[in-house]
Amino acid sequence: MRRRIVRHRVTNLIRAKEAGEAVRVMIDFVSRSWERTRDVNATIGDLHLIDGLPRGGGAAMHRRWLAEALRHAGQLEDANALALSARRAFASLNDPYNEAQCLRLLGHIASEKGVPRDGRAMVAKARSMMDTLHDAWGRAQCDVVLGELDYLLGDHALAARELETAIEPLEQAQDLLGRGQCQILLALIDLGRNDARTARRHLISARQGFDRIGYRLGTAQCDVALAHADHRLDEVESARARGQNALSSFQLLGTPRGQTAALRVMAMAALDAGDLVDAEQRANEAPELFEQIGAPWGVAESKLLLATVG
Repeated sequence: MRRRIVRHRVTNLIRAKEAGEAVRVMIDFVSRSWERTRDVNATIGDLHLIDGLPRGGGAAMHRRWLAEALRHAGQLEDANALALSARRAFASLNDPYNEAQCLRLLGHIASEKGVPRDGRAMVAKARSMMDTLHDAWGRAQCDVVLGELDYLLGDHALAARELETAIEPLEQAQDLLGRGQCQILLALIDLGRNDARTARRHLISARQGFDRIGYRLGTAQCDVALAHADHRLDEVESARARGQNALSSFQLLGTPRGQTAALRVMAMAALDAGDLVDAEQRANEAPELFEQIGAPWGVAESKLLLATVG
């Protein structure tokens, strides 16, 4: 209901030729709602409503938030171009906070495009800028991404330290979304240690927090990770069911990267359940999505999964 009211107000402002106020209202709404729910398709639609209207700092903010949403939608090239343009604009406007946020985003995108070390350097620079600004919340947001990148790079001990460092300032900022992201990543590290039960506790806590704020993308991410935990504990039918629930949510939310993660765990669980037909079907669906979003790591993982199923 809130989104409908805001869109109606913005439309009326545009008709009244109050473009500046329309941009201000929409950017303010997107910046607040993104930190709570991250509804990717709805956010892209919101921002397209004011296409061509923003000027100066408003235009930079428009590009920044559209880049955030497009990253989740798997449109990495467009997201990268927008984030880079926004970063340059914020630098010229002497806005180091938003410049650092764009650097964090560019690092995340670089990792997903297959260059995580380059991405990590960008996020580390963003964190340093947040240190200079004495912005604990911004620093913690960078720590979450650093934890994710170091996990992907195989340094699980460093990743765990970064994530644990981030939790307290996220809690102080009442950022249940960020805290939940930390817990998901810590759960993945637990799974890497073959500690599925501790991972499950982290994930149940994260999912409860996401439920409270209505963050559907987060609950779906938890379901994928819980499916991995179930699979490790030989609860393959539960893993398949959780994977299917997550897949449906990711499809509804328009997030192809999440869909590939769900398909991967579903294929693994189907294989262990002896359902080779379903395992092969799921394994064949994932590479197409990874090719679509241009994620080389995902393509390689999918080929490995296909070889296992075959």
